Amino acid sequence: MEKNTPLLRSARQGALAVGTRNRLIQTLGKEEAIRKPAKEVRRLIEQQRLKCEELLNGIIRLAEDLDGYYALTQAGEPTTLAACNGHDRLEREKSNLRATAQWLAMARNKVEPRQPGRNSRIIYHLVANAAAILESHTGRTIKRSYKTLDEITYITTVCRIADPKINTGTIDAAMKSYISLLTRG
Repeated sequence: MEKNTPLLRSARQGALAVGTRNRLIQTLGKEEAIRKPAKEVRRLIEQQRLKCEELLNGIIRLAEDLDGYYALTQAGEPTTLAACNGHDRLEREKSNLRATAQWLAMARNKVEPRQPGRNSRIIYHLVANAAAILESHTGRTIKRSYKTLDEITYITTVCRIADPKINTGTIDAAMKSYISLLTRG
């Protein structure tokens, strides 16, 4: 059984402040949303990009027809100034759709391939943030030495609060990565 030390209480509070896996699950709605394979995420983003471009092309084709253009520029605005405002809105909406399609294309390219299983990148960020909280509140840093057992226990506890199923090896790898960044900088 773990001792309820001030450092561990701080770890529990730090996990909440950093942003935990549970908050991600609540935001996304379900746990499976976090764990989709990168290939599927890219495919889903590409689907949305294609739908966006299809909508843009449909609006462009519709606006080429006189009745379609009139309907698009006069929608909801029965005044004589509506033609100017409607045309500006039509161009703005087309521009927004182009920008959205480009944004989706860039997002698709940002999805990095990863091994099936847990996404440990979140744990790396969590370790870095927990270590920063530890240093700002106590002045102590995590080190390679296992003489600093309190600090290692703190980081491990924060990670376990965020993700109870996390493997100790993932936490150790994240701590080693963080420590190597500190020693390089």
